[in-house]
Amino acid sequence: MINCSRNVLTYCEQNDLSKARSNTIAIAIEEMLLLIREHSLKDRGETVNLRILLYKDDVVLRIRYNGDAFNPLMFYRNLNLSEKPTLSGALGQQEFIGLKMVVDIVKNTEYCQTFGVNNVTITI
Repeated sequence: MINCSRNVLTYCEQNDLSKARSNTIAIAIEEMLLLIREHSLKDRGETVNLRILLYKDDVVLRIRYNGDAFNPLMFYRNLNLSEKPTLSGALGQQEFIGLKMVVDIVKNTEYCQTFGVNNVTITI
C-alpha cells in the first residue's frame, strides 16, 4: 500500500496537482485500501483495481475489489464518528481518525456491488 501511495503522489505531481492536494489524495487512498484490506480481503487471490480520474476541478477515485461484500462508507456511518466522542469513546476511535478525515474532505461517495465486484467511487 505504501508503494501505491507513492505512485499516486507521482501521478498527481506529474498532472500538476498541488503538493497539498496530492498528499490529500494519497492519504485518502491509503485509508480506503487499509480499511478494505482489513474488512474485505481474505488472501484468497482477491484483486484491487484503483483508478484516478482528473475531471475539471475534481479528482475521482474509483476502487474496485472482488473480496467479501463490504461498503466502507456504511461502515463509517455505523461508527458514528460525527458525534463528539467521550474520552473513553475517543480512545477506541483513534484508529478511525484517518477515515474521518477522508469523509470530511470528499464531495461525494458512492458504493455498489455488481457481479461480485465491490465498487467505491470518491470525488474529492
